[in-house]
Parts: sequence; structure tokens; C-alpha cells
Amino acid sequence: MLTKTLMSLVLAVSSLGAMVTHSSADDVVIAGSLPLTGPVAAYSGNYFKGFQLGLDETCAKLNVDCAQFKLDAQDNASQPQQAVTIAQSQLLSNPVAIVSGTSDVSSAIAPFFDDLDVAHFMIAFDARIVEKGASRMRMFPNFKDESLAYLRLIDKLQPKKIVALVLNSSSNTEMFETVVGQGIRDRNIDYTILTYDFDTTDYSNIALKAKEANPDLFMITGYSFQIYPVMKALRSYGVDPSKIVVTMDFIDLIYNGTPVDELKGYYFTSPIYEVPGALPGTEAFRASYKAKYGANPSYVEAYAYDTAALIVAAQAKSGKVDKASIIAVTPFDGVTGKITFDEFGDIKGTTTVSKYGEDGNITEVK
Repeated sequence: MLTKTLMSLVLAVSSLGAMVTHSSADDVVIAGSLPLTGPVAAYSGNYFKGFQLGLDETCAKLNVDCAQFKLDAQDNASQPQQAVTIAQSQLLSNPVAIVSGTSDVSSAIAPFFDDLDVAHFMIAFDARIVEKGASRMRMFPNFKDESLAYLRLIDKLQPKKIVALVLNSSSNTEMFETVVGQGIRDRNIDYTILTYDFDTTDYSNIALKAKEANPDLFMITGYSFQIYPVMKALRSYGVDPSKIVVTMDFIDLIYNGTPVDELKGYYFTSPIYEVPGALPGTEAFRASYKAKYGANPSYVEAYAYDTAALIVAAQAKSGKVDKASIIAVTPFDGVTGKITFDEFGDIKGTTTVSKYGEDGNITEVK
């Protein structure tokens, strides 16, 4: 089944990539470089489906000729060197925008685009990655926005002691040491960070250390295939889910068939899009996506949709696509909420904290 899924992704990407084989001066070329195969594709593998739907529907809505948009979506398999090779090839088509991820990949290829007038949308969680280049943008949930959501929950729960179980990566370390970590320390809370490596398979030791520290609040971060066994390990030691807040990769577990009873009780950071009934327009998008692709879209596909919508709107308004023309169409009412950017080109205010209730309902924690 997995082999068939991966092959379908590869074929879909090959089809999309073929769209830019013969580009002309009038084409609006959009380059894409994301993990579409491999473990990280659990969250990014369907991104370009949402993006393509956003192109198609926004073109129709704004009466724009969609044939001018050429999407070259490539699979970097989460390998920076592979992404560099892809970027060098994609530059030959003179893209006006590029969508790249994850963090290591975006950082590796950024030097190719930072000095060009190419809007570089980064699918990266690093809190400050967008601040390092003038053409960089982010239309995606991230640690900068997520840290504010964490701190709102902490202010609500008033824990005296927190233990964070953190994936040992540069972006996660920065987040829990200097971004949300600084906010926790500023509140005079006893704070401990325990790290695990990407290839860890046995989480019992780190879970036991966290349990023995006896905190009032546990924080878990990492990819979904990592946070799930961490959650299970903590539960095996008797930790109540109501004392745990999980990063937004928790949402992957909602969509991948994880038993509902194993999700109940947890707090998790979440795009507002994932809170049922919180935003107008989300149900119409979900229905449209499911009709086209036969599956329910997560926030990843929703932000992809809005990214494409912004690009079409910029072209329709200014006759060109760059960072300035994209920002010029904001505030923008998207399926992920009202889109605005900060002074660096980072999306603002679309992340919250939700709770998976014992009744199986997801509610926003205010």
C-alpha cells in the first residue's frame, strides 16, 4: 500500500513538473521543492495538490487565465543536496516564486534566491528563518507564531514546572531554548529540556526521565511519527494526557487513522483552520478538495491553497508576482483565516491551542 502511495506521488509530481518544460517570457513560473516521498512526506506529501486547487479556483474566481501559471513541483526527499541540484535546474526557467521545505532544504537553497526578486515561500518551522533574507516569505504555521500560542496556554494553566521533550534539530532547539523557552524562563517557571535524536526508536528512557521530573506540564515536539511513540511512552508511565501539550504535528495523527481514544485529552498547537466551525469558507474548501482528490485536506493543503491564491491575486492586481505585489493584496481572506504578514514577510496570528476532548470533539482553548 505504501509503495503504491509513493508511486502515485511520484507520478503526480512528474506530471506537474512537465508543465514547465517549455516556458515562455509570458509564463508565471512557480518552482516547488518539498519532500514528497520518505517519512517527512507524512505532512508535506500532498502540499502541491492543495496548491494546484488554489491556482485553479482562484483563477476562476478572479477571471484570470490559469494557463500562464506553470508549476514545477519537485521531490527533494528532504535531502539538502538533492534540493540544491533541483534549485539549480529550476533557476533556468526564471521562476517568479518558489515554495521550498523543510527547514534544512530551505536554508540550503536560499542563497540561490535571496539576491533575486523571487518570492521564496518557506515551508519551515524555524522561528527566524524568514528574517535572514529580503525575498523570503512564509505562508505556513511556524515556531514564531506557535510560541505565542504555547505561552497563552502556559499563562492559562499556570504550571510551576515544565519538561519539554524535544527533537534534537537546529530549529527545535532554537524554539525551545531561545524562543518559547525564553518566554517560559521569563515567567520564572522551573524548565527542563530533554532531547532525542531523529532516528530514535525507543522513547521509554526519555519518557521515564520526564515522568520522574514530575512536572505540571509536559511539552512534546517532533514529527508525527516521533511524537506518537513519545505520547504512548508517557501514557505507559501513567502521565495523564491533560498534562501534555503537543506540537501541531499532532494533527497528522488526526488524519492518518490513529485511534481516537489515543488522542483524547491532549492539548495541541493548531492552525485555527483545524478548529471546527472557527473560520468561514473552510467547509467549502474541504468539500472541493475531497471532490477532486478523494481525501480530507489538513492545514498543510489549506495553506498551500492560500499561497497559490495569493500568487494569482498578485498577478491579477499588479501584472507581476514578487514579494511586494503579494503583500499588496493583503489583508487577504483565505481558507486559513485573514492573512497578514509582519515586516519580514512572516504570516501572523493563524495559530492557536486546541484540545481533543473526551467526547471526540476538537475545541479551541482560549
